[in-house]
Amino acid sequence: MIKTKADLKHYLAEDLKRIGWAMPWWKAFIFSETYRVHSYIRNLRYLEYYTNNRKWYNLPMYIYHLLQHRRMSLRNVMNISPNVMGPGFKFVHPGFLRINPGAHIGKNCTILPNVLIGRKLPGIKRTPDGGMEDVDRGLDPFYIGDNCYIGTGAILLIPHSIGNNVTIAAGSVVLDDVPDNCVVAGVPAKIIKRL
Repeated sequence: MIKTKADLKHYLAEDLKRIGWAMPWWKAFIFSETYRVHSYIRNLRYLEYYTNNRKWYNLPMYIYHLLQHRRMSLRNVMNISPNVMGPGFKFVHPGFLRINPGAHIGKNCTILPNVLIGRKLPGIKRTPDGGMEDVDRGLDPFYIGDNCYIGTGAILLIPHSIGNNVTIAAGSVVLDDVPDNCVVAGVPAKIIKRL
């Protein structure tokens, strides 16, 4: 979570390192879609900082970045809530992507377009002992570990968690928890390889 200017600087540097550019502003002149993605993430990081530091003197910058976030979300057809992604988050192209509040995504994760993260059944929530209970509303948190790769068109139906160093193949439908260090694929997704 970005709470200080040092945190903000760290997150921005890690995100930029994942993209691999020395000068990302140059991409704006060649109308690169990767520049649009970088601008979206950069604005989102500033929104996270101002969301977590709601002092009266930060209010104008909070409102500015919130409005920018909404404008960019509509233009790029994606919506990522603040404070859900770890440092070094990467998505390659603009396109349908929705990550709601309640998500906890680790560092250095890559998510491709057309990924859907939704509920198995409406009104179902995971209990601390691993069972399920009916609820009328609220978001059940889901967890995606560090260094994960989620391919295009993957569907993750929560409540569940995904471990560290996991690759989810394109078009997979994940219905259950995924352990660390594996590759999953298929409908429904099954472990096809352990790393």
